Amino acid sequence: MFLYTDESGNSGSNFFDSAQPVFYTSTIISKLDLESKDFFDLHNKLLEISEDDEIHMNQLSNDKKFSILKYLINFVNENDIEIFFTELEKVHMLKMAFVDYIFDDGLNPEMDKLTYSRRFERLPFALGFAIHLTNDHMVDFFNIIFKEPTNIKSSLFSKLLIDIRELMIDLEEDDDLKNLIGNSLKYAIDNPNIFIENNVSNIKYLLPNVHSILYIMNYLNSFESMEQINKFWFDESKILKGTNWIRERGMEFHVSTDPFSIISDISRKSNINPSTYKHLNSKESFGLQISDVFVWLFARYRKNTLADNIKELVEPIFVNEKISKFSAFTFSQLVNDVEKHIKILEKKGF
Repeated sequence: MFLYTDESGNSGSNFFDSAQPVFYTSTIISKLDLESKDFFDLHNKLLEISEDDEIHMNQLSNDKKFSILKYLINFVNENDIEIFFTELEKVHMLKMAFVDYIFDDGLNPEMDKLTYSRRFERLPFALGFAIHLTNDHMVDFFNIIFKEPTNIKSSLFSKLLIDIRELMIDLEEDDDLKNLIGNSLKYAIDNPNIFIENNVSNIKYLLPNVHSILYIMNYLNSFESMEQINKFWFDESKILKGTNWIRERGMEFHVSTDPFSIISDISRKSNINPSTYKHLNSKESFGLQISDVFVWLFARYRKNTLADNIKELVEPIFVNEKISKFSAFTFSQLVNDVEKHIKILEKKGF
């Protein structure tokens, strides 16, 4: 198997970039080596249409985009190619990080251990809390943890938590949830250093590209065997090039997303060979250029900004589960997961 990954929506550590609020990746998974001479003619044909030495969709007319996509859609269908996408909403990621910072039951004795550890309880709890958090809360949280001087972090953090606690108690309608949130926040307000000292770490652990790599690795580790991976190529842009450390960690583990999994349901996996990784300039790789086309398409498909003729052409790819798979870390996905878990619990008679 031959894999090629590219990204879109990179704004580094700027989680609040209104122009790029979502980070996307696409990974082409092919049984054929897309760099082989068998595909030179097709690649050259697409370059001829684009009138460039690389395919850049945002620089092409609608007619050229349509012509290129007709070739690529047929190519994907005829060659049993699969595409794995990730979609990560940056501010939502900060909200979920905030939930983990405050309600980790290993740090906060007021947090119910079962609520935190069991996925079918943790997700509704996270949703019930995060739905009330604002972007302003997250800006303050981010600045306190990563930017403010050490000597004033504790007082600023407690003040932020006091404001959030008052808001939650005022808005939350479920009494049990209100008490759990109120008591846990009160403990964090009274003991801010416990949470600051435990969580002030390098910002790279929160970056969207790091999370997207983990999603990709988790998906690959769900396969029966990855020993047949011959190439795993990434665009050499800095946002992906600096993630070797997390890929090597992610390829060793598989995290369960079963509704009844607990937070520690992580199984050891060691069947991906790191020697297959390589960073290339996309000009050197037909596979990376295809990945770039599809991440461009996916981002606009999810935002519903594709021209009608292009949407009609590519939509069958995005809704075909044999071709397209994706993992999302967004507010909408959290809502969908909670609804799915509730339905499963109802069927089981809970």
